[in-house]
Amino acid sequence: MQLIQKHKSFLLILFALVLIHLLHGLILWPTMQLGLSNEKVDIISLITIPIVTLIGIAYLLKQFGIHLNFSFKKVNPILIFYVLLLAVFCIIFQSALDIPFIIELLQSKLRFFAFTNPFQYGLHSIVYLFGAVIVAPITEEILYRKIIFIKLKEQYGLAFALVVSSFLFALIHWNLEGLLAYFASGLLLAYLYHITKVLWLNILLHGSYNFLAMITTIEMFDSSHRMFVIILLLYLISAAGIYMILKEVKTLTN
Repeated sequence: MQLIQKHKSFLLILFALVLIHLLHGLILWPTMQLGLSNEKVDIISLITIPIVTLIGIAYLLKQFGIHLNFSFKKVNPILIFYVLLLAVFCIIFQSALDIPFIIELLQSKLRFFAFTNPFQYGLHSIVYLFGAVIVAPITEEILYRKIIFIKLKEQYGLAFALVVSSFLFALIHWNLEGLLAYFASGLLLAYLYHITKVLWLNILLHGSYNFLAMITTIEMFDSSHRMFVIILLLYLISAAGIYMILKEVKTLTN
């Protein structure tokens, strides 16, 4: 009983995350039984996931006695530029962390990005774009950074909070091959919030990253292609860029 009481906050967080996904599953299951098209099921999923996430957020806010403050905190304008640049570096670097990238590289193949039309699938694209760029960044940053990360940091310390909140963030994306990539993104977002304490900067980074993901697609290059070495350098530059920007952001916010 003492052990449960000691880790009550962590258990409440796990319960809330399970609750979110159970509710989402209960909503989607009937729609699948109706024989709706995959596109319609996707749209229903995109609309309902933020609703059940808000239920989880409300539950944790009440349990932890947290009051959200939605006031707009002013920051040095250069921070906004750094966050937007961080989104570019992040989407490049993250793509190098999933299993397919490593397998392809061993086969002397390299992936990189090309622009695509984000509205090519009509209504589905519009709903997905709005959800990915606006709704998901707001709800996920409140849940995973404002509530989960902060609560874990208070109880277990910074290192534990960074790792565990990022791992939970990676798990909810249900992508085993990209687990490490999402974990790295979670670490970046959690650390950014740790050094700035400004949630809307996190939302801006998250939304910008998702927007870039929406307007790009993956192209493959083999080792004989003239862009191969340049692309490899861009991956290295993105990793260095993330480190340097976080260092500058930390200096500015301190």
